[in-house]
Amino acid sequence: VIYIARSVKKGTCEYNVTIRHEQTHEQINLEAFEYYLPKLKEAFLKAVKKYAVAGRPKDDVSLETVQKSLLKKYRDAIDPILKELDEEIEREQEKMDSLEHYNYETSLCQIMR
Repeated sequence: VIYIARSVKKGTCEYNVTIRHEQTHEQINLEAFEYYLPKLKEAFLKAVKKYAVAGRPKDDVSLETVQKSLLKKYRDAIDPILKELDEEIEREQEKMDSLEHYNYETSLCQIMR
């Protein structure tokens, strides 16, 4: 869902450019996620194999304790990749939200007039 300020009238060049701008932001997110998804899957599956639970623990450990421990190990395995994904998205989004890019988008409607 894309929200546009009411001051930008539907059907105008400014409206169309704004929609395209926001759709491009969303496309950046999608493409970055699609690129990183195999890396996330690989790291997660590697962690699952590494920390597989087999048999009964020697100590009387609660299910909740085991779940928390495994969740932490899994998060530790994928968090660096998620951080890299966030940083990549941020870099690409900053390009879209630069003054230079805004000036370019503004000029598109000025050319059309």
